[in-house]
Parts: sequence; structure tokens; C-alpha cells
Amino acid sequence: MENIVKHGAIARMQHFSMEVSNTDKSIEFYRKILGFKLTERHKAFEVPAIPVELTFMRLGDAHHELVLVHNPKKKYRKIGFFLKGICRSK
Repeated sequence: MENIVKHGAIARMQHFSMEVSNTDKSIEFYRKILGFKLTERHKAFEVPAIPVELTFMRLGDAHHELVLVHNPKKKYRKIGFFLKGICRSK
């Protein structure tokens, strides 16, 4: 399969969804550290067919670029970032 990014087939990313273990702490992180704004937030089962909490956040004029998903019944995976000038690895 060809690399579609390398060949320019993807113009831009519309949004990214991430599972989180604590929605309030995640909202605080994305607001304070990365500058996201809260667009809207929905409790689990607010819509009967959606059993998870959904939080929509944005950086610009789009409704959202980031969706935080919280499912208390699921175990979570971790993701790490190295930020230039902030994190140090040994």
C-alpha cells in the first residue's frame, strides 16, 4: 500500500479522538497546556445509543479538532509525547 500522506492524498486532519480516564483532568490539560477551547460536552447515555461521555474541543473555528471519549468500563492505554525544550530523555 502506498503512503497516502507522502503522495499528498490527505489535505488535512479533520479531528482526532482519544480515550481518557478522567475527562475533567483531560479538559484542563488540553485547555491550559495546548490552548484548546471546550466546544461541547455530553454525558454517557445522554443519547441512549451512546454509552460513553463525549467532549468536543477546538483550536480554531471548526466545531472540534479533538474528541475526548470517557468509558468507565474500559481499561486505558497510555500515549506519551516528547516536547522540544520541555521534556528530557536519558
